[in-house]
Amino acid sequence: MMDLNEHIKRMKDLFLAEHGIVKPLISEQDPKSSSGQVTQSGVGKDNPDVLFDSQFNEDFPITAKQEKQMLAKNPNLDNQVMELRQSPAYKPLIDKIKGDTEMMKIFFFYLNQSSRLQFLKQTLDFLQSFTKKRKLEKEIKKNQSYTGEENLYNWEAKLVAGDIVKTKTPAPANTGGDSIEIEIPLEVAGKTVYKDNSNEPDVTLIQAIDKWVSDAKAQIDEVKLDNPDAIVQLISIDIASSCSRLRNTGDYEGKTWNQLSNDRAEKVYQLMTQRLSAIGVELDPSLQKSLRGGYNGDGSSGPDPANRFTFYDGKTTNAMSYSKTGADKLSGPDSQRQVFSYGSLLSTQLDSDQYKFCLVVAKIKITANQKGLEPLEPTVTKSQGYSLELNPLYKEKETKVNLKGGKQYKFSGGNTSSGGGGAKTSKVKGKMAQCAAYGNKIGT
Repeated sequence: MMDLNEHIKRMKDLFLAEHGIVKPLISEQDPKSSSGQVTQSGVGKDNPDVLFDSQFNEDFPITAKQEKQMLAKNPNLDNQVMELRQSPAYKPLIDKIKGDTEMMKIFFFYLNQSSRLQFLKQTLDFLQSFTKKRKLEKEIKKNQSYTGEENLYNWEAKLVAGDIVKTKTPAPANTGGDSIEIEIPLEVAGKTVYKDNSNEPDVTLIQAIDKWVSDAKAQIDEVKLDNPDAIVQLISIDIASSCSRLRNTGDYEGKTWNQLSNDRAEKVYQLMTQRLSAIGVELDPSLQKSLRGGYNGDGSSGPDPANRFTFYDGKTTNAMSYSKTGADKLSGPDSQRQVFSYGSLLSTQLDSDQYKFCLVVAKIKITANQKGLEPLEPTVTKSQGYSLELNPLYKEKETKVNLKGGKQYKFSGGNTSSGGGGAKTSKVKGKMAQCAAYGNKIGT
């Protein structure tokens, strides 16, 4: 009479034979043979960790009776299966090998649990290596089971007895990178936009430009978070700079409004491109640069001052001069002065401040680095006499950069004349279109 243990062993041996699971035959002294098979304690029918997973029964259908026999052989079967399922790499790896009966036998019947876990760690490290480090940290914080498999075009796994020769899969050169273009508006108006009779920006415009550059940098940094080698270029910039209809004096005595507003726009261009360069934005060799004046077509905006006019200091004159170009000094009744479409003549210097403004729309292009992709080598781990190779498959996949295509980037765009809110691109572009251009300029 056979005791129960002998009976279970016999049934187990019959089960293993039925499914072609046999212990590889080779000398104990030689861990490898020319056939690549190996033998050592814990493999084949002597493996104390032999198991199956009902999730993959289509590869190895197990009857209830056979399951009972395997549980008798390996009392830890259920716990070991749960341990495997807890690994994010478990299903991705089994999905890759489950079409190959021999590889499935190795994983479930020949390997012990320690080796299985070692191969799963190799798989997880391999998959996560295709996710940029900073992005990986963010994704894992959100989901501890994150593998990054979606970042890999394709991959394959080979699980064999003995050693394995690494497959070499060269990656194609990058034929081009994705790019996006973002438009950044700025709108600012008021007394301290420019210093009086000067092309020098005053405190309000300087602060607006500081904030504009800070906002631009934040958005560029966000895009470059996953693409640190991306190229950032200023490809176009449109600047409208207006002065009021008060006649030029001081440093601009005898000069026209066109000269003043053009000089102011040029000064803003120089300042903004210097600041952009400081945050890593290059000037495109074909940069489209356009400078504009105000709404009146001569560099100015707003109506002429009236004869009776009050200055900042509260003093009032009944013989305020006016000008046709900003350079000439004229006198005469209000009827000779231009109102344009503004409704009435200027009565105070304070009223003229609203017509001193600066509008900017800059277009920045962010492009993936054009360098070819360095091919990642396959990874190979050997444990318990078996080797697992994980190989990335590039094939004809183009290397693209994740530039969040289609996302609308929003910028505060500096201050409005009232000191609140941000500029909207469409609004600024609408105002810009009403300003006469001094002519499109290419390059610097």
